[in-house]
Amino acid sequence: MYRNTLGAALYRAGHWEEAISELNRARRAYAQFRQREQSQSRNSQVDSRQSTSPPTANLPPVQGEFDLRAEDGTVLDWLFMSMAYKQLNDSAAAQKWLNQAREGFERDASVSWVMRAELEMLLSEAADLVESPGREKARH
Repeated sequence: MYRNTLGAALYRAGHWEEAISELNRARRAYAQFRQREQSQSRNSQVDSRQSTSPPTANLPPVQGEFDLRAEDGTVLDWLFMSMAYKQLNDSAAAQKWLNQAREGFERDASVSWVMRAELEMLLSEAADLVESPGREKARH
C-alpha cells in the first residue's frame, strides 16, 4: 500500500512518467482495498453470528482488470499526479488533479493534524507549480 511513496520519490527524482504510472498503481491498490473493505463489511454484517474466523479470511481476491475511476486514490496521490502532469506540460490534467485534491482535502476532516499539515504544504507546492505560469521544469 506504499506505492504512492514510490510515486512521490519518482516525482522528486524527476521521473515524472514513472511517477504517474506508480501513482496509478497506488490508486488501483487503494481502490481494491476499499472494495475489499466494503465487501468485508457486508459479509461481516450477514455472517457475524455464524463465523469465528477473521472477516478477511472469507474474502475472494479481486479478479481481472480493475477500472480506475477519477475518485480512486488519496489526496496525496492526486497532488503528486498534478505536479507530475505539470512537469510533462499537460496543464489541463495538472489542473484537474489539483482541483480534485483540493476538493478531497476540504472534504476529509478525519486526517490527523500532522497529515493535514503535510497535505497543506504539498497543496501549496502543487498550486504554486500548476497555477503559476512558466513554473514547469525542463524535461529530463
